[in-house]
Order: sequence, then structure tokens, then C-alpha cells
Amino acid sequence: MSAGCQNGSGRDPSSGWPFIQHLPDPVCDMFGWPVLLVHLAKLLDASLAMKQEIVRVFEEIWQRLRTDGDCEQPTLQYAAIVDFEVLLCAAWYKLIPWFIREVAPQYPGMCAMVFVVNYFWAYGMFNIVKRLLPTNVLSRI
Repeated sequence: MSAGCQNGSGRDPSSGWPFIQHLPDPVCDMFGWPVLLVHLAKLLDASLAMKQEIVRVFEEIWQRLRTDGDCEQPTLQYAAIVDFEVLLCAAWYKLIPWFIREVAPQYPGMCAMVFVVNYFWAYGMFNIVKRLLPTNVLSRI
């Protein structure tokens, strides 16, 4: 197990995050990055409150990556598993471009890898959505 995989707290670091679950230690990807499971089903609206919640969660993730583990220089990256467990909702069409434009640039390189699961029904839709993604994001999917 890599040092970057240990959160050292002994508790669920994702408590209080409504749509992201931090998989517990010793679960990490092949590079030792912590793994986050993103539940898109819980992102049902594109309201200001939801956007503020997304920003709050990403700031907490950033802070945890900076402080967790025993190493002097933390990796500041994670691997994400994005679960398309429900049909795409209209809010996602507003949230995805907003996220790419407003949130992702504040945390460059934080998401090292993205795995997409339960997308079989949305394969055609994903071909449309991926046109909204920048090239550097597409290279990680």
C-alpha cells in the first residue's frame, strides 16, 4: 500500500459529503491514490445551493489530500469512480459545463483518473456529453 493511500484518521472522511463517498483505507488505485465514488443520482438540480455544495465538497477534498497521510509531500490527487446509476437529468447539462469552467480550474490535476460505471444505458448520451469536456479531461476517461 502506498503512503498516499492512507488517510490516517480512522473515520469515514466523506461523512457530510452528499454525493461523494471516499472509499475506506486500504482501498486505493494502482498508483496509491485515494478513491472517490461519485453518485450522480444525488445531483438532481443545478441550483445555487447545489453549486455551493459542490464547491464546498471539492475544497474539503483538497484540504484532506493536503493533510492526510504520513508523507511529507502528499500526492494531491485521487481516482474517481463515476456511477451513472440513473438516467441523465436536465441539471447535469448545466452542472457539467459549470463544473468544467468554474470548479475544475481551481483544483488543477486533483482528479488523476476517472472510471465510469453503470453507463451502458447512457453510452449514446456520453458521446454527446464528452464533447463538452476539454481534451485533458478526455485523456483521463
